[in-house]
Amino acid sequence: MEDEFREEGLAFTISIPTQEAIDKWQNTPVTHQPVRHGHDMVAEMWKKHREQPEAGPEADKIAAMDLIARAGGLLNATVEYYENKIVINYG
Repeated sequence: MEDEFREEGLAFTISIPTQEAIDKWQNTPVTHQPVRHGHDMVAEMWKKHREQPEAGPEADKIAAMDLIARAGGLLNATVEYYENKIVINYG
């Protein structure tokens, strides 16, 4: 079959291991990977979501800031927040 692949010019090869290679692979000791307990990003997102107000002026402000940040990302721009001003620099 590999000869047919070469004749057709396909960049594909088949490598059949010997029985010794198979036995060696099966007899190698298993290396167990340690369990890594990092931080749960989904739980952190839900916690942040639950801390936000559901309605009212503060919720509207958070939603507006999120939309402005997304717009800045679409424009490949920097968004700077000041006390009563938002500056979007792009170009």
